[in-house]
Amino acid sequence: MKKTFLTFCFSLFTFVMLSVVEASAQVWKPLSPLLYATSEPSMVFTLKVYNNKLLISGSIVRIGNTVINHRPITWDGNVYDSISGLGNVYGIINSFAEFNNKLYFGGNFDNGNFDIGVGNIPNTKYIARFNGTNMEALSNVTPSNYVEVLKTKNYLYVAGSFYFLGSTVYGCVAGYDGTNYSHLGVGVQGTNPTVYAMTEYDNEIIICGGFDWVGGLYTNGIAAWNGTAWHKLKDEYLVTPNNMVVDTINNFLYVNSQQFTDTTSGLKRWDGYNWEDTNLPNYNTSPSSILMYHKELYAGLWLVSSSDIDTILMRYNGSTWYNISGLNESVQDMCVYNDDLYIAGYFTMAGTDSVNGIVALHVEPPTGCNWLIPRVFANSDTFYLGTGQADVQFYNNNAYAQTWQWDFGDSGTDNIKDPLHSYTLAGIYTVTVTVTEDSCTKTAQNTITVLNGTGLEEYTKENLDFKVYPNPTTGNITVECTLPNKDKSELRAFSTYGSLQDTFPLQPGYNKVEIPAGKWDSGVSIVGLYVNGKQVLAEKVVKN
Repeated sequence: MKKTFLTFCFSLFTFVMLSVVEASAQVWKPLSPLLYATSEPSMVFTLKVYNNKLLISGSIVRIGNTVINHRPITWDGNVYDSISGLGNVYGIINSFAEFNNKLYFGGNFDNGNFDIGVGNIPNTKYIARFNGTNMEALSNVTPSNYVEVLKTKNYLYVAGSFYFLGSTVYGCVAGYDGTNYSHLGVGVQGTNPTVYAMTEYDNEIIICGGFDWVGGLYTNGIAAWNGTAWHKLKDEYLVTPNNMVVDTINNFLYVNSQQFTDTTSGLKRWDGYNWEDTNLPNYNTSPSSILMYHKELYAGLWLVSSSDIDTILMRYNGSTWYNISGLNESVQDMCVYNDDLYIAGYFTMAGTDSVNGIVALHVEPPTGCNWLIPRVFANSDTFYLGTGQADVQFYNNNAYAQTWQWDFGDSGTDNIKDPLHSYTLAGIYTVTVTVTEDSCTKTAQNTITVLNGTGLEEYTKENLDFKVYPNPTTGNITVECTLPNKDKSELRAFSTYGSLQDTFPLQPGYNKVEIPAGKWDSGVSIVGLYVNGKQVLAEKVVKN
């Protein structure tokens, strides 16, 4: 068992203290034989679990004494192997993805030669796929520059440094259905824009990178695609964010960027409503890879100087960072396989073992409960008794909890994940949820204000003839209502996770609005009527 260091980094007004802290039991597990490049040792760039094996790619020309000529290789926990028909891949693979039973490769495969691609196959300089038998091009329409990242959902999403696909402008990001590419709105814009990372969060595709605009919105390097349009994740200045990972237990999105100072780290956490700084101790660099393993966040960092040798790999339990010492060079990628954390990069040592670019690390699951971080969210902090009651939709972020216990501050209670509660009196209410999961119990609170809705008394479902149908639905929904000849009104549609899906302006008199709920997640969403920015009605919509 190895010792780790907990580094407390403060501003210039404080000081730096280093103390030895015992972490969870951890064991380095070298892979044998070693990997080698043309100029030894090898460098490993990309990892992925594929067909129950670990797929490994990098500058690898031999395994021990066996020559493999730049082919990606597999590891089953005991031995290396190659995939028949995969062929040689010269250059760098940035990303793998499986889609429609085929394995896709994104990267830069020209190896400095404009004409070469994967195995000299035409139109494979930046993207190619393995059909189970051979490597092949997607089509004659190819990206004009590097493909940095691939992500699968209902489409294969392709992103990177390219601006064109064939002769058509796509702007760094596109969808692919297995045959044809598709536009995602206006696309990414900026000075030499690049998308460096892409993930799925709250059923949306999130991209981040070195860009300013997406879909006509100024997005500060990060944006979300809900299947129809792009939107921002609240205003946050992120300098070239380059990797992301989702904590599915707490539904947090961790995003790393080059924004770091003496007092602020570049690793931020988005909870669906707000951004937080994780206070990563080493402010001299930013992680090149982040990953969830055994309920905690692991960050692999670039080695900037020899003084940072003990902060190459770090573990975050949700509130505190711990060093995992042993590596002697930078981390490039990480992947969980067979209950171990596999780490790839430029290092040649892990503890006292020679490893040449790849090593497995086993860390026992945490014994404490710091990993469970419940939250209470609502779509606003102020609600109005315009109809004699205020219907407030609350959300908890722990989708996999065993139990939820709510106290709404007015003697009302509930025991479901996302309750809708009706307040009948004005006041300030402290709302509490107690979450139990895996023998851990945690409590979170939020405060809302309920006010008398002066002038809103006429906005009742009966007076407005407010209808939402069909409900439940398997597709789109229709909202009908008749509004007084005054006040600015709109419908706001919130997803199952509480994020704003879309807004629909209303006019005085009769309104009939078609809402594309067919694109929503299955579950319970909310359609609210807002008058002059105030919620006066809220209707649950069940999507089957």
